[in-house]
Parts: sequence; C-alpha cells; structure tokens
Amino acid sequence: MSRQGFDLSNCAGSTNSLRECIHESSDLDDEWSCELCDRCFYTFEEAEACETLCLSQKASEAAVAAAEAEEEANAIQPDTDAITLVVLTGLPGLGKSYFLKQLTNLLAEPQHAAFSRRVCVAHKDELAEEFRAANKNRRPKMPNILDLTRQKLQQLDEGVIAPVLVFNMNMNPDWLKALVKMLKEGYTLGQVVVLTPPAEHTFRQLQAAAVVLASDVRTGNEEADVASTLEPHKAWEVIMGDYFGTPGKAVKNVRSLSYNLEDDSVIFREVHYPVPQLSASVVINETAPTERPSEWNTQNLVFPPEADTKAALLTLLGVMDLARLGADLG
Repeated sequence: MSRQGFDLSNCAGSTNSLRECIHESSDLDDEWSCELCDRCFYTFEEAEACETLCLSQKASEAAVAAAEAEEEANAIQPDTDAITLVVLTGLPGLGKSYFLKQLTNLLAEPQHAAFSRRVCVAHKDELAEEFRAANKNRRPKMPNILDLTRQKLQQLDEGVIAPVLVFNMNMNPDWLKALVKMLKEGYTLGQVVVLTPPAEHTFRQLQAAAVVLASDVRTGNEEADVASTLEPHKAWEVIMGDYFGTPGKAVKNVRSLSYNLEDDSVIFREVHYPVPQLSASVVINETAPTERPSEWNTQNLVFPPEADTKAALLTLLGVMDLARLGADLG
C-alpha cells in the first residue's frame, strides 16, 4: 500500500513502520492506494482494508491454481489399472509368432525382469487347443477364448503397474472390439499398439514372402508358440485366395482398425516388425499370379538382420512402457 506522490521505500514493510511514515507525512493531502489493485482511498484504513481483501483473493486464486495443477499432475501419474493391448496384423507365415517369441526371449533377460512381470502373452491358437482339451474337443467360440485370456491376465502379480496384454492372432475389427470391451470391464485402457509389417513393403511383396515361408520354410515340427496353423500344402491356396489374397480384407491396417472400432477414447500406436522378403532381383507384379512363380523360392528369400529385429523389439518395449511412465497418450 502506498500514498500517492509519497515514497514509502524506506519503510520496513510492517504496519507500525508504515504508520510512522504516515504520521511524518500527515501534512500531505495525497490519497492512499492499494498496491495490489491500484484503487485509491482517502484514508489509510480504507486502503489497508482493500489490501487485506486483495491478499485474501490472491491466496484463494493461488489455492485454486495449485489444486488444478495437482489434479493435472495426478491425471498423468501411473495408473495401476492402465493397461496396454498389443495386437498384430500380417499374412499367415510371415513371422508374427516368431517376433513375439523374440519378445519373450528379450523379456527373459535379467535387465528386463521387472518389465516381464507386467506382460501377459495370449496366443489364440494355443488357447483354442487348451479349450478343446478340456471340453471333449469342442470348438471354442470367441467368448471362450476371451475367458481364457482374462484368466491368463489375472495370473500377473497382484498390484502390477501398467500391465500389458499381447494377443497373438491376425487382428480383425470384431476381435479388437471384443478385446477392448473385455479390458474396459476391469481396467483403464491406456493404448492399443498394433504391430504391422514395414510400410515400404507392398501387399504383393508380403504375399510372395508369405507363400514361400508357409510352404517351404515351415517343417511342421515348430514349437507351439511359433508354429502357424496353416498347413504347408495349403499355403498357396489360402494366401492367394479370396480372403487373404485381397489387400485390406483379411489383413487390417491401423487406420482401418481404429475406424472400425468406433471408440474415440482408444489411443492407437503403430510399431513395425521386420519380415522376410524375396530378393530385390525378383520382379513382383502387383497383379496376382494364377500360378506360383518359380522365383518364389527359398533361394530368393532374404531374412531381416537380427539388429533390425532387436531394434523393433526395443521400440515396442518403449511404446508399451508409456502407460507406466504416465506419458501424454494424446
């Protein structure tokens, strides 16, 4: 508070020293003003009362601001129920299960032990076999697979922060909707991470590699967690058929999955996993061949470098960890 035209800089700031300054300058007729709002008053008491009121208002505003800041900070803090769903797209035999097997191996390394306790990998085909074994070979329906998936997820350590469900199947909108609905019944869904082949590969290039992989590379003796359900002698017929042979029909991209989900609250992220390809010397036309070209063989099959797979895995770990870190998922 100050008196207009009078310098109070020498006052100590206390009410007593301020009154002494006022007394010494009592012969001045200048007005007193509130230093907080600059309103002018004829008496010291009026100015003092205004300043007290302004200080109270300032304190109230500061308290509100602090509360809002705390609320905002809490909104991005790790949520023990914030779950990440990881799904895949890709043609049969192209390496989806193999990539997830490498993820499992990576999580088994000592430096990722804490992370591994948060991750649940559910393989649809394995769950289907489990259901058949327990139900006289009866074929499971979607609710049965979802129930078994929920049970696997509940086996994670109690109180685990930001769990991750990796669901291994070639994702389609119906299954994605069912998985999201299931997770939202018991968790806060933080994000959906979609694993897709690199965008620079055309559909026909992926198709050619998938035919060779499913027909000639698969032995039939692979471990359950990497084996494809597609029998080698049926690879050409299935991969080149009306379903898998049509771009965008059986293999959905991230935009298609997010659009079909019709849920704006779900955040989608994309991570590319490296896949084998035929040699660049093999010309692959965008028109689907009616018979398998002779160049589509194992001699022309080129596998991605291990460094590319490791880099993709580390990228996936970083994206999956966003929920735990409380990052802005917008």
